[in-house]
Amino acid sequence: MRYLATLTLDYSAARNHNMRAQLMNAICQAGWSYAETSALYIECDNLDKIRLGLEMLARAVQLPGTLSALNLQVQLVEEDRDPPAAANHPYALDKTLALPLPSAPSV
Repeated sequence: MRYLATLTLDYSAARNHNMRAQLMNAICQAGWSYAETSALYIECDNLDKIRLGLEMLARAVQLPGTLSALNLQVQLVEEDRDPPAAANHPYALDKTLALPLPSAPSV
């Protein structure tokens, strides 16, 4: 099994920027990758590294200051496969691109 997880973490009133940096680094040292200022991600074969990142959050999420956003998405990614009814919609891309944009003026 393969898992893909993303984490966004932001503070509206960071009181301790050093603790924020320490928390982000702890999560990265747990196996996660740094994407940008408030985003981390991981792709792994089991939940162990994801759980370790969550443990870092449980221990220290409150230390940097006032938490304003915390989003976690964990998705099981199985082998590549077609979406439902793919055989019934071989021209779905072309048909959808032919639709007008809702904001386009009607002629």
